[in-house]
Amino acid sequence: MRNVNYYALGLLLSLLPLTLSAQDGWTETTSKDGKVKVKYKIFNEVDNTGDERMVTEYTATSTVKVDLNKAEKFLRNSENHKKVLDNTEVSKQVGVISENVWLQYLYIDIPWPMPNADCVQRVTLKRAANELIVEAIAEPDAYPMQDEKRMDISNMKYHFVEKSPGVIQLSITGRFSPIGSVNKFLMETWFPKGPAGLVERLVAQINLQ
Repeated sequence: MRNVNYYALGLLLSLLPLTLSAQDGWTETTSKDGKVKVKYKIFNEVDNTGDERMVTEYTATSTVKVDLNKAEKFLRNSENHKKVLDNTEVSKQVGVISENVWLQYLYIDIPWPMPNADCVQRVTLKRAANELIVEAIAEPDAYPMQDEKRMDISNMKYHFVEKSPGVIQLSITGRFSPIGSVNKFLMETWFPKGPAGLVERLVAQINLQ
């Protein structure tokens, strides 16, 4: 009977989920403290002008303690979004479409070597008794151009589901394409710390309300 190297077999099996994750382009990891699960992928796609660009998608999920009413109040105010988003110096409402839909403008002081950029998003808020969804989708032509380069892919979704009083399943989903040429390795250094930081700052700011 052939001898089995159980150590090697165990190592292979432990690596199998990572291998499967790599096959579909997604990487799954957790924050350093283990409280936030992060799933992300970085890939190239061709835009409508025929140019290739890098796109990043991610989801950060955690169980947190916040009040849904406070979360709604915080996210309805566009001025608050800069307190959560990385390197965002300006966030402001620039148009009202309806009670639960508005336009917001962001100015992002992006670290070198990428240029600074701005973004315009249509924000939609949906609220139910035990659920809150706030989704911001880039609409680059919805507001006059400023002096900065404008991001045309910069989407965010905040999804709160109350599992029990004060206990929330929170997911933050993002999709963005940076301005200019970016090294994939450099982009990967943002994970998992970057999305985990978004969750931590959002929860902390909501609880200050």
